[in-house]
Amino acid sequence: MSRPAQATTYGKRAAMWTADLLADLKSLTDIRSNLRLKGLKGATGSQDSYLSILDDTFKVLNYAIIKVKSLEEKLVSVFDFVGLYFYVSNSAYVVTGQTYSRKQDVMILNGLASLGASIHKICTDIRLLAHDRELSEPFGDEQIGIYL
Repeated sequence: MSRPAQATTYGKRAAMWTADLLADLKSLTDIRSNLRLKGLKGATGSQDSYLSILDDTFKVLNYAIIKVKSLEEKLVSVFDFVGLYFYVSNSAYVVTGQTYSRKQDVMILNGLASLGASIHKICTDIRLLAHDRELSEPFGDEQIGIYL
């Protein structure tokens, strides 16, 4: 046997919507702070191509390694990834293949899906409240249409 729903105030609904949106904001902020770039790793995920170019130019392998690391750090800073990932100094992946880890894509999409679910819940609640005439927008004197 079902029981009638207990009344909920608009303020409580708005507070619950806000709590969900704030949780989504925190989640997306955390995701953003953990993003990393592939960096300068070349086609196979190594820095060999960059090292060989610079080693031929400078004839000193250690100097070439320093230059490649410096270039990667500059690239990361241009895209505003410096210092976001707390235990990697330049926020670029240390080891990659031809592409960066797709786990990053999954994390981003999960965060966006959660935000979408929160927005969907808010819109559904408003639509249902409007359907039952518990919630409506004011109808102006000059407004064209039918006020029910």
